[in-house]
Amino acid sequence: MVRVQGPILGREHWKLKRLVRGDRGSLIMLVQNRLRAAGYYRGECDGIFGRDLEQAVKKYQREHRLEVSGQIRMAEYLNLGLVE
Repeated sequence: MVRVQGPILGREHWKLKRLVRGDRGSLIMLVQNRLRAAGYYRGECDGIFGRDLEQAVKKYQREHRLEVSGQIRMAEYLNLGLVE
């Protein structure tokens, strides 16, 4: 069994950036995986924030009563369980 301790996204003092269409990276892939597991995203988990992911984010935001922006901010990180 593997047990991970500490923040999932790196050092505790790092700030999470707002993710928007056009962004790329491992944080995008985490969001894609989480939204795919929840049935919101059906695209490839490639780490690219494209149109399909933006639409999935908006649907998720509407259904979870978050501000509908199509962006990933702290509220979305928290709601998706990526940070506590």
